[in-house]
Amino acid sequence: MGAHHSAQPLPDPDMERLATGLIEKHYIGQLCGCWLELLVLIPKIFVLGQKKMVSKSDGQSYYHSPDDITNFGFLQSQILAFFPHPSANLDTALAGLVFKQAVLLYLWTILASPHHKNDNNAMLYNLIQSAVADALCLLDQIQDSSRINTSLCWPLVVIGCCLSDPDAQQVLRCRLQNMLDTIALGNMQETLSLLEHVWAQPPEDRNPWALCNTMQEHQILISFA
Repeated sequence: MGAHHSAQPLPDPDMERLATGLIEKHYIGQLCGCWLELLVLIPKIFVLGQKKMVSKSDGQSYYHSPDDITNFGFLQSQILAFFPHPSANLDTALAGLVFKQAVLLYLWTILASPHHKNDNNAMLYNLIQSAVADALCLLDQIQDSSRINTSLCWPLVVIGCCLSDPDAQQVLRCRLQNMLDTIALGNMQETLSLLEHVWAQPPEDRNPWALCNTMQEHQILISFA
């Protein structure tokens, strides 16, 4: 979904209520692993970021209202509080923590580019770089051949958008290629193709919030599940 468009459908509130009920039961599923509560937050982050992106596309300056700042803090606190339920197996728990870092990056990159540090965003920049490093460390603990990798395309793309170091990009590239060689699902090929296009762009265009533009430009249609 392109955040620069003002009118797009969001998940049905009834679906969110059903998801909340599953979260309360500590549900662990094939597509949502143990991180369903993080997936529920992604549309809420989208709505928050959409306000800024729509204003930017209209050439307007965006003012963060008190409600926006409060909502940002609430979302951040919910993400930081997430921890996989003890009933999850090790790979599923590690994947949940990878999702945690990716959702944090999705939230934080509303405020600033992950690739530029200045006097106004030094603390945020350092937080983003720390989240990227933590995500790569967690990924290193998951075998490339593990089936849980099939659920990691979305966080891999978000993390990849925030990578500036070519060596770190190569780590992600090799993981996706190894996953593709082992499991051979089309969404992995499309994820790798998308990241190659992202990394070919200038740093200012490498942002999770610009992914829709890249996908449209190169006609990449992908299910991240």
